[in-house]
Parts: sequence; structure tokens; C-alpha cells
Amino acid sequence: MNRKFLYKKPWIPGVIDDSDNNDLSWMEEWDDSPDLLKRKFTESSLDELMIELVDIFKEGNPGYTTLAGLFGFGFKFDEEKKIFSIREVERTNKDIIRVEMHLDAQSYIIRHLNIYVQKMPPLQLLKNKLNEFHKDIAFQETNNGFVIAERECVIAILKDKEVINSL
Repeated sequence: MNRKFLYKKPWIPGVIDDSDNNDLSWMEEWDDSPDLLKRKFTESSLDELMIELVDIFKEGNPGYTTLAGLFGFGFKFDEEKKIFSIREVERTNKDIIRVEMHLDAQSYIIRHLNIYVQKMPPLQLLKNKLNEFHKDIAFQETNNGFVIAERECVIAILKDKEVINSL
């Protein structure tokens, strides 16, 4: 699957992008990679999604708006804190409540990708898959989640704060 579309320079609010954006690669051959990846984000199990995210971040730093579009819609950007949120996550099994991307203040590269779930999945399967596909990856179970460190980004599955507070 061609993931090149994910790695375009991120849009920085208030900055005019005058770079040459003459990317006509889509005209060479019809490429349905964005649709296939969107379907994978929507329909795959949580552990398959996490493996896909690790693969994406291993290849580079995806643009936050493009990655957000794969998760769903209902975007909110907190300019002061540099947090980009996806409130309407499109998942077949409704396991993800929301997604937050904490961005670098200068480059707008994703530094933390927090995936909030209503119920923590069994993590042993995810650990086994991570060990199988990415032996060099660092991950750790925490009190309220599971954290994976890949390149410049920390990917976390977290028990939803609002759910914890309501218990």
C-alpha cells in the first residue's frame, strides 16, 4: 500500500505555504491507497490498527490533518496547547471514543498520539503482535493504558478520562 500521501509537510496555521506543490503522481496511475487505509482504520481490530500506526510512524512523520482524516471527523484544534482532536471517530466496533494529537509547537509534527478507548482491550495479543512484527520497538503497560514509542512519537491507548471520572 502506498502511504506517500501521509507524509506531506504539515499545514501550520498562519503560515503561507509557497512551496512547489506540483505533485501529479496521482495522475500516473489511479491509486486507491487513501481509501484502503481509511477502510483499514475503520474496520480493523484495535491491535491491527496499532500495528498499522507503528508502520506509518516508522516510515516518517505523517501530516496531522491527513492522519486525522483517516480516523474520522469533528476536528478541534487548541492553538494554545497545540492539540488536534478528533471527536467523531469512525470505527465499526465503536472501540475508540476520541483521538488527540499533541503537536510540536514549531514544526507541527505529531509528538503524542493518544487514542482514548472506553474499555481497555486485552493487551497480550497486541504485545505478541508487536514482538512479532517489530522486535526493536519499545512499549510499556501503564496504570491507565499502553504506550508505544516509535521514532519521534509516542502512541498511547488510554482509558478515556471522562469514563474514569464517571466511575
